[in-house]
Amino acid sequence: MNRSIFSLNQAHYGGFWRRLCAYLIDVLLMALPIGLLLSWLLDPALAEPGEVDFQRAESLYGLVFWWLYFSLLQSSSWQATLGKKLLGMKVTDAQGRRLSFVRASVRYLASLLSGALLMLGFLMIPFNRKKRGLHDFIAGTQVIRNR
Repeated sequence: MNRSIFSLNQAHYGGFWRRLCAYLIDVLLMALPIGLLLSWLLDPALAEPGEVDFQRAESLYGLVFWWLYFSLLQSSSWQATLGKKLLGMKVTDAQGRRLSFVRASVRYLASLLSGALLMLGFLMIPFNRKKRGLHDFIAGTQVIRNR
């Protein structure tokens, strides 16, 4: 029997509150470095004539940074962001395998949809057996707890 499938039969899934705490840890750990990096890359003094353009650029760079942060870490050997790693979780595909960068990217983009739908995509997590959100269903992923 395939070992990853066997371990999934006994898997403990990452629930809503644990996943929320992991996300908050990610935000706390990364918000300051992101803000400093964006301030350095996009010197506000250069943006005075078109403040709106600076805000758009800052939002775009922030979106790209978070996409790379989530997608690269979840497709890495860690299979988790810093917050998920600290709380003993990892993201896998439906068979318990490591995500490709493309699948991790789809999951990130789908998480934006989960949030845009009045957070309903995240609020699905406690109400299904495998604790999956809309973004997990779209990307074919799940969050499991490490032993």
